[in-house]
Amino acid sequence: MSSNLQQVLQEIPDYSDFSTYQLSDQYLTNHGKYEYLYKRPSNSKLFAGIYFDPADPGSSPQFVYNSDQGSLYTENTDPLTFSNIETADSFRVYLNIDSSCDSTSQVPNSGPCPGPTIPIVNTSMTYVTTQAGANLNLHCSYHSVVVVTGVKWTFTDRNNAHKQINETTNPSKYSGSTYSTPSLTVQSFSQSDEGLYRCIVENYKGSGMSSVINASLAPNVEPMCPCSCEYKDKLIFWAAQNQTNHTLEGWRMILAPVIQKLEKELKLDTSNLSSTINKRISAKDSRPSSQTFGMLGIVFLSFIVGGVIFVDITSFKRHRDALKKVGIRGNRGN
Repeated sequence: MSSNLQQVLQEIPDYSDFSTYQLSDQYLTNHGKYEYLYKRPSNSKLFAGIYFDPADPGSSPQFVYNSDQGSLYTENTDPLTFSNIETADSFRVYLNIDSSCDSTSQVPNSGPCPGPTIPIVNTSMTYVTTQAGANLNLHCSYHSVVVVTGVKWTFTDRNNAHKQINETTNPSKYSGSTYSTPSLTVQSFSQSDEGLYRCIVENYKGSGMSSVINASLAPNVEPMCPCSCEYKDKLIFWAAQNQTNHTLEGWRMILAPVIQKLEKELKLDTSNLSSTINKRISAKDSRPSSQTFGMLGIVFLSFIVGGVIFVDITSFKRHRDALKKVGIRGNRGN
């Protein structure tokens, strides 16, 4: 009941009529067995109410009113026992709201009356970037109990120069910064617009400020290298393959040419390895002892080769004479 009543009270009223209204009148909710109660405490007169009896929910709620502008009021008593009280299917509720708050108009248990304060200013941004030449919207919202007298922005550029921006400041560059649209739009954002922005809302109590918004140009990003057609085709092919569509043997057949190609590309040519090449190269040794030992080896090998050649030379004449004798005997036999 109370939630439904609160929803009704939020609706726009049909009209206002203050002919019978007094400052001492009270409009209460959840008061005893009343979901809603309108009474005048000065003489205990009840004007109208929504009565709900938990013991008899079948006949509740009851809409009660007094056509004679009030009867005796007794809390938590069945309104049908009141004198001059009638029931109705519905009745009209008149609600008056003003900016004042005192003990007579305050709803019970609602806490102290709120006093006027400076506006509460909020922004959803802390750091924002945009491209050069784009329009940048800087968010700002506020809450003020009393009437707002002004909305403006402060701007501090990268050189620490300050200026104020309002709805009349260079309309071709800035828009917003008004009561209805406190957010600020910077047209064609450029390097000179980079800096710190702050929204300020004023009322007669003072000025409320938002947190600082750091606005700057987005860094230039190098474009990515274009994807090669061959590589893209591979991506599309493998993305289209579904593991559930192939058996293990099927996957082996599909991957066989790929594996063979990888094996060929990854095969190492051992003939070009430094370890293989170094086996055929004698390392240079500049030590005198090594050079002497090497010379002795050369001399030794030279003697051996020379000896073999000398023996062959000395036996050459003997072999030649033997061949001649063989040749003469052969002629005689013919």
